[in-house]
Amino acid sequence: MDISENLNPQLNRYVLNPSKPAFGIDLGTTNSAIGYFINGTVEILVTKTGKRTIPSYVCYSQDPPVVGDQAQRMKNQLHKVLYDAKRMIGLDYKNSAIQQNKDFWTFIVVEENNRPAYDIGDGRKIFPEQVSSEVLKELKKLALDRVEGLKESEFQAVITVPDYFNQAQKQGTLEAAKLAGIEVLSLITEPNAAAFAYGYDHDRYDDYNIFVFDMGGGTCDISVLKVKEGKFEIVGRSGDNQLGGRDFDNVLMNFYAKKIKEQYKFDVFDSKNLAAMIRLRELCENAKKNLTLKLEDM
Repeated sequence: MDISENLNPQLNRYVLNPSKPAFGIDLGTTNSAIGYFINGTVEILVTKTGKRTIPSYVCYSQDPPVVGDQAQRMKNQLHKVLYDAKRMIGLDYKNSAIQQNKDFWTFIVVEENNRPAYDIGDGRKIFPEQVSSEVLKELKKLALDRVEGLKESEFQAVITVPDYFNQAQKQGTLEAAKLAGIEVLSLITEPNAAAFAYGYDHDRYDDYNIFVFDMGGGTCDISVLKVKEGKFEIVGRSGDNQLGGRDFDNVLMNFYAKKIKEQYKFDVFDSKNLAAMIRLRELCENAKKNLTLKLEDM
C-alpha cells in the first residue's frame, strides 16, 4: 500500500487535536530528528547530551549496533561505521548517485542482487534500509524515554522524504520503518513539511504562492506551492540529489587531497588510509560549518 502524500498533491490541513501523540521524523542523510505535536505546537525531542539531532551513523562492531554520536566517533573499525544510507536506499547498484560517491566513502559498497550493500567483512552484508532502521529505532527509543506515558503500541509517525524520491526509494523508507517497528501514517515531502511547520496552511494565506528551498545533507530541493482554501498544491519542483552538504564536503576533500598528494606524496583516498580520509572529512566539514557561521555574522 502506498501511503505517500504526493500521489495526491491536494493536501488536507493537519488535524490540530490528535487523539494520541503524533510524531514526525526527519530521517536525514547526515542527521535525523524526531518531534511530536503537543498543546498546539511541535516539540523537537532532545537527547541526553542536549542535542536536537542524532547523526545518521551506525557502527556494526557489536550487537546491537551502536547508533549516533558514539558510532560517528568509533575509529577502530572504520569499515563497519556506516552512513549515507539515504543516498542509496531504493536504488540500483549501478545508479550514478552511488558510483559518484564511492570514492568518498570509508566503507565498502558491493553489488548484491543488483542492489547496493555495505560489506562489513566476515561475509556480512548490510542493506541501506537496515542502517536506516537502526537510526529510526534510536529515534523511537528517544521518544519512548522522553514522552511520559507513551506506549510502544501507540507509536505512530509521519516521516519526511525528499521531493525527488521515486517509488522504490519511498518503499525502502517504509521497509526501514517496518524493521524499526514503526507504524507509518504517511510519507510527506520535506518542502511540504517545512511549509506546514511555518503555518502556511492557514486560510489567511489563500492564493499565496510559496517558494520552499531545502538544502539538506544529501540533496537540494526546491518547490513552489500554491495555497488554496487551506490546501497545498505543488505547482513546480526541482531537485539535485548530488547537491547537499555532503557534496560540499566532498569538493573540499578533493581539493585538499590533491594538495596533500602533490606536497607529501600521500594519497588520502587510498583504501589503506581510511583514518586519514575520516580526519580530512572532519576537517573539511568543520571548515564548512565555521565559514557558514562567519557569513551569518556578517
